[in-house]
Amino acid sequence: MIVSENHYLIIETHPRAEQLKEKLIEEIDNCSDVLDASLGSEMTNMVAKKIFLTPSLSNPSGQILKWINDIVVFTHSIGLPSGVSSDSPEAVTTYQTGMWVGRYGKGDYCKSHSHYPSLFSFVYFIKCPPKSSPLIFTTSGEEISAEEGKVVIFPSMLKHHVPYNHSEDRIILSGNMIPVRQV
Repeated sequence: MIVSENHYLIIETHPRAEQLKEKLIEEIDNCSDVLDASLGSEMTNMVAKKIFLTPSLSNPSGQILKWINDIVVFTHSIGLPSGVSSDSPEAVTTYQTGMWVGRYGKGDYCKSHSHYPSLFSFVYFIKCPPKSSPLIFTTSGEEISAEEGKVVIFPSMLKHHVPYNHSEDRIILSGNMIPVRQV
């Protein structure tokens, strides 16, 4: 998909989304690093419960992160100039990522913002009850519907937001990606 900002978005659906959903929610429920929604407007763009996660490949969020990393690395390798191999300095083999969870109740939202200077950002939809708000790219107004198991990967400089949510317990996993070259 190309949005009017003239940037490509990567949109994929996790093949085991349904199996991972309950495990992800359990991992989130057991996390203690929570930013209270009442502080949201002063502390973050998100006016919803924000939960910070430390990625580990042994937990469900780590499995999702590895899948997203593989998609981005594969997509980047397709765009390498002719004659540049995937083991050259131009090739990126992994991304350093910070992740958090947004848990939206009825009336929660996220203000328009970008994640510059990261290279890529992503939103993975974990739980999307009926009437869950979409992800909107602010400049173009392009809406990406909230569907469980879907990931949207986009250049971090794109401004985006979430309008007032009309459901209870819309849950997303978000993150920023910075390339790390292997030596």
